[in-house]
Order: sequence, then C-alpha cells, then structure tokens
Amino acid sequence: MSNETTKTPAPVEAKPAKKKVPVIRCNRDDINRLFGLFAAQAEFEKCANQMEHRFRAVPGGWRDLKMLISVLDSLVERVLMTVPVDKLAGIRRMIPGMLYKTYYARPASVEKDQTLILNEQLDVLCDYAHEQCKLCDRKSCGGCKLGKVFDSILTYDRDGRTWATIDIEGQ
Repeated sequence: MSNETTKTPAPVEAKPAKKKVPVIRCNRDDINRLFGLFAAQAEFEKCANQMEHRFRAVPGGWRDLKMLISVLDSLVERVLMTVPVDKLAGIRRMIPGMLYKTYYARPASVEKDQTLILNEQLDVLCDYAHEQCKLCDRKSCGGCKLGKVFDSILTYDRDGRTWATIDIEGQ
C-alpha cells in the first residue's frame, strides 16, 4: 500500500495589472529638464564611443556603462509616456536644432598665482587699456609691457587684432 497523498497545486495568483502611467501637464521647466535627460543620454553615448578603451580597462566598467545607458534609456522612454501628445510633438520638432553641452559654471580650483575675471570685466580693462595706449608715444605696441601682458591673457583683443600689432597712430 502506498502512502501517497495527492498534492493539489497551489492556486496561481494572478499578476496585478500594470499600473497605467498618467499623462501629466508639462510646463517650460519640465520640458527643460527633459532636454537635460536627452543631453545625459547623448553624453553617455559619446563617452561610450570615445572612451571605450578606458571603460574596458576597468573590471566590469564596459558592462556597467552599457547597463547605465540601458537603464537611462528605459527611464527616459517611460517618463516620456507621461508627457501629453501635443507637447511630445513640439519636443520632437525642437530636438534637431538643439545642442546641449556640459560646462563648468565655476572652476573647481584656481592656483594661488592666478585670478579669474569675467568677460564683461575683461572688456572694461581692454577698453581702458586702449584709451591709455592712445597716450603712449610708441608707434607700435610690440615692445609695450601692457601689450605683452594682454597678449599673454588674450590671443586677440575685442577688435580682432593682437595687442602686439596695434598701430597707435592708425587708431
């Protein structure tokens, strides 16, 4: 006689239906942040193409980068489902004419013997230096100490000439 008991299979639980993604109104800030996500996608792809040898040199680096790109792509795709259709059409029209770049708003550090100056402030210095140069009796700025300093800062002044080639009498 066998002591077999008939096992009834456990009831199969139905998987919950996927939650419907809501469509949410977008304002200009939302759209700008979306463009930031697009820029991140483009930068990761660019890094993958241009720095593949570095990522492959790191154990698991290439796999991790590809996984990061894949997760970001999936996330952006899902976030775009929340954007109204009319806004998506507008975004699609805008994308070909856009260029996003990564830049430093401020340098991380400056050496003790260096100074930062805004372009607007540099313009004021250039204008003032040109006015002072008009008082100089030299015919060319090639030997002028002020001209040499500005040549070390700028390749070209705001008028499109180098400081060393400014003709004082011709101004």
